[in-house]
Amino acid sequence: MNYKTLGGPGTPSTGNKPGNGKKIVFLIISLGIYILIFMMWILVWAAYKSNDLYIHVKHEKIAGHKNTYLNDPSIGFSCVLIRFDKSCDDHYAKDNPAQLSGPLVLALGDSFTVGVGCKLDETYPYKVAGRLNGRFINAGLCGAGLSQMLIIGRKLIPEYRPRYVLVQYSPWLVRRAGELFSPSRIVDSPGGTAGILNIPTPFLTESSDGSLSLHPPVYRSKFLDIPEKYRKTPPGLIDRISFILSAGVPAYADDLFKKTLYKIKRKLELTPRPARNYEKIIKSIYGELNDICKENGAKLVIVAMDGTEAYKIEELPHSDTGALKSIDGAIFVDAMTPLFEKLDTKTYDAYSRKYHFWKGTPPACVDKHPNPEAQKMTAEEILKAIKNAK
Repeated sequence: MNYKTLGGPGTPSTGNKPGNGKKIVFLIISLGIYILIFMMWILVWAAYKSNDLYIHVKHEKIAGHKNTYLNDPSIGFSCVLIRFDKSCDDHYAKDNPAQLSGPLVLALGDSFTVGVGCKLDETYPYKVAGRLNGRFINAGLCGAGLSQMLIIGRKLIPEYRPRYVLVQYSPWLVRRAGELFSPSRIVDSPGGTAGILNIPTPFLTESSDGSLSLHPPVYRSKFLDIPEKYRKTPPGLIDRISFILSAGVPAYADDLFKKTLYKIKRKLELTPRPARNYEKIIKSIYGELNDICKENGAKLVIVAMDGTEAYKIEELPHSDTGALKSIDGAIFVDAMTPLFEKLDTKTYDAYSRKYHFWKGTPPACVDKHPNPEAQKMTAEEILKAIKNAK
């Protein structure tokens, strides 16, 4: 039997069929349409999210004043875009009369130290400085962790040489030092809804020899670059559209692209692993802040605050409190147990009703930040500790 050789005479041609070229063109056009639809979806999504961001920018108000936070690329975020003059001049000059002769008090922490929900003169840094007949700088940063607090301390302690540096301790501040993103909230405001911006922040890494070091944010967020003019212009339809197109949409689209790229790098293990040894984190950061204080004639005052996860000092991790109390020369303040002990009824519900924010009929807890009463008692405990340490 004779078999014809493949490709020989009598074998059907294997060349392109007449319709193959059209199929390729059709596939390219279809792919282009899909990409265009995807890009349009991203733009619509970004525009929708930008509307909430616009509402927040127009209504932001924390601790009775604006412009109180560091806007610094090394920190990575600033409480959803609230800006802080690096020199502290606006805040410092307004609330610190020149004739005061007492010590300068610098406060580092998160929203508990900022005093969210309270007026400026109700916050514990203000009250401590006032009782000492001194001046103050509240450098608290909403959503901050120990990494940001260290960066701010490195800048402001040598620059202002305060007498006392009040540094907040709360369990979540330690955890945040090992987190690559901060869940910065766009708060509820008139006509808007609550949302979350996960902004990249500096974080601690641990090297092979066990030492800790600060790593910069995994990418630079455009949310830091919202034009200042939109905080001053009157709200309106034209202003809203301008903000969404020139600020909001570019920021959200850029963030989506950079976050996707980061996730790819993480899968390929191209980003450093964050530190997870909390006791070592505490000793490293609070220890360095203590050293900076000593070099600049300041006294470190560690203020243990909670009331959401724990209510008494004994409920905090023993490794944390042990590490804090071992820092040489620092003053440790238990600003938790005294609040609990002063309750007529020693229950968590009673604690919440006395020291959190409640509104409505029937009353409901609307915010678990320390209310003015909690801020006042915290200041009293700090003042007692300072007096006893003299």
